[in-house]
Amino acid sequence: MPKDKAQLQQLLLRRFTYAESDRRQNYDEIASECYQAYIGYREPLPEGVQRSNIHIPRTYEYIDTLRARYLKSLLGSRPYIDFIPVGQTLEIVQTNSEKAELAAAFLDSQLERNCFPAVLYDFITSALVFPLAVMSVGWRYEKRKVRRRIYDQKLNTYVERESEEVVWDDNELQHIPWGNFWWDPMGSDLDSCRYVFQRTYETQEQIEARLNLLKERGKGKVYELDWDRLRRNPPPGTTGSDSPFDVRQAVGQSPASPSDDGTEYTQKGTPLFEVLHYWEDHEHGILVNRELAYYGDSPYWRHGKKPFVAAVFERLPTGEFAGRSAVAQILGLQAETNTLRNQVIDNRSMVINRMWWLRDESMDESELVSRAHGVIHGRWNEDFGPIDMPDVTANVFRDDMQNRIDMENALGVPPAQRGATTDRQQTATEIVTQASSAGIRFDVKIMMFEAVGLKRLAYLMDCNNQQFIDDKRLVRLIGSDDNEWREVGPGDLIGEWDYRPAGSSVDPAANPEIRRQQLMELRERMKDSPHIDHYELDRMILQSYGLKNVEKIMLPKQELVPPTEAPAIPIDLPPGGETPLPPMLTGGGQ
Repeated sequence: MPKDKAQLQQLLLRRFTYAESDRRQNYDEIASECYQAYIGYREPLPEGVQRSNIHIPRTYEYIDTLRARYLKSLLGSRPYIDFIPVGQTLEIVQTNSEKAELAAAFLDSQLERNCFPAVLYDFITSALVFPLAVMSVGWRYEKRKVRRRIYDQKLNTYVERESEEVVWDDNELQHIPWGNFWWDPMGSDLDSCRYVFQRTYETQEQIEARLNLLKERGKGKVYELDWDRLRRNPPPGTTGSDSPFDVRQAVGQSPASPSDDGTEYTQKGTPLFEVLHYWEDHEHGILVNRELAYYGDSPYWRHGKKPFVAAVFERLPTGEFAGRSAVAQILGLQAETNTLRNQVIDNRSMVINRMWWLRDESMDESELVSRAHGVIHGRWNEDFGPIDMPDVTANVFRDDMQNRIDMENALGVPPAQRGATTDRQQTATEIVTQASSAGIRFDVKIMMFEAVGLKRLAYLMDCNNQQFIDDKRLVRLIGSDDNEWREVGPGDLIGEWDYRPAGSSVDPAANPEIRRQQLMELRERMKDSPHIDHYELDRMILQSYGLKNVEKIMLPKQELVPPTEAPAIPIDLPPGGETPLPPMLTGGGQ
C-alpha cells in the first residue's frame, strides 16, 4: 500500500469503483426485480388504460414458508451454538471441555442481547430475496450519560443522578441491507476476496469518536478532515444509480437525502456523512465522503479475518461470490401467474359488461348501457348487435394450477409444509413421502447455511470475546435450572473449539407429528440403555409439543435421585438347572 494519503485514497476509490461497477452490471437489476416480486410491486398502468393489474402474493407465500423453516431449524434449541473442545494434546482437550459450557453460554447470552432471532430473520430474508446476504460481526464500546434514581441517605429520599456509564462493551451483530456492501469481483467467498466495502451513514460526533479510539490504539494513521468542506459537499451516491436506496426506488419510493431533515446543514453533527469502510483480512480503511480519514491494521487481530458473515440461497459453480436467490428461481413463474389471473379478470369483465357494434346513424349509444328494465330501440343485427366474448377461464385455471406445482417443485415447498390444502386427493402416505423428499432438499440447504454462516459467526464472536473481554462477567447457564449463574473471566473463554449449531438436523417444520413420533419410539427402544441421557430425551419430547419453557415443568437434573436397587440374592439351583419354586409364606392360615 502507498504511504502517501493522496495515492492511498485514489487506490481505494479505484477499487470501490471497480467493485461497484461489477455489482451494478451483474446483480443490481435482478435484485430489484426479485424485491418487486417479493413485495408485490406492479408498475402503474398508463392513464386511460382500463385493465386488471393485480399481483398474486405466491412468491411471498413460498418465501415466508422457507424463512420460517430456516428459523425453526436453526433456533430450535438453546444454546444456539454448542462448543466442542479440540486441542493438540489430551490435556488441552480436557481443559477445554471444562470451559466449553461456559463459553457456549456466554456467546448465547450475547446473541440474546443482540436480538439474534430478529437479525437472523432479516439475514435469511436477504438470502432468499437477493443474490447475497451479509451480516457484520464487530465489537462495540459505547459510553453514555445515564440518569438514575438513587436513595440519598442524607435527604432520606430518592433523587436523580446523572453519570457516565458503559452501556455497551460487547459483540455487535448488524444485518447489512443490499446496496450497502461491495466485494472483490475476483473473490468466491469472504476469505478469497482481497477486499470488501461497507457503507454506513454517521454524524460527525460518531465519526470523531471512532477516529479517536483508533488514534488511541495507535495501529494506524488518522488523517485530519476539513469538516466545513465536507459539509459543503453532500455525500456522493445518495440519489444516483449507486445509491443504497436503489432497491426502494425500483418499487416507486423516493427516499430523501440524509441532509433533508430540516436541520441546518452547517450545524455540527448534521447532516449524516457517508462512511465507506474498507476491509482486508489484516487492514482497515475509512473514507468519509470519499476522503481518506484512517488507514491501518485491522482491530480484529485474534481471528484475522474480515468481520462479516455472508450466505446465499443457491451457490453457483462459476466461482461467483454472490449466488441466486429463491425468488430468482420462480421470477418467470410469478410473472406468468400474474398474467393469467389478470387475463381471467379482464375476460370476466368483458363477459359481464358486453360490447356492442352499432351503426353510427342508427341510434343513441346511451341505450346500450346495461340498466334495469332497459329498452333498446332498433333492429337487431341491422342497427346493432352484441360482440360475443367467450368465457375462456376454464383452461386458464388448469394452467395456473400447473404453474403453482412448478413453483412448489422449484423451491421444495409442498402444500403440507405450508399448511395448505391441495385440490387433488392424496393419501397420508403420499403426503408424508412428499414432505420427506422436500425435507431432504431443505436439510442440505441447512447444512450449507450452518457451514458458511453460523459456524463463521460463532468463530468471529468467540475470537472477539477472547480478544476484548478483560473483566469478570456473570452468565446464566442454559439447562435444567435457569437460575444457575456462573462468573466468567477472560481465562474461562480462551480455548480452541469446533462450533456446532444446536438446531435439529431433522427439519421440525416439515412434519412435527412425525418428529414427535420418532422421539417417542426412540425413548421406548432405548429406555434401558445406560448410554442415553433420558433427561435430555424427555426434554426434546416436550419441546416437540411446541413448549418454549420446558424447564419450568421439569425437575432440575440435580434433584433426580436414581432409585436404589435391591441387592441380588444368590439362589442355588438344583441339579439339572430347574428353577426352584418360591418358598411358602408363613402365616396367613397355611
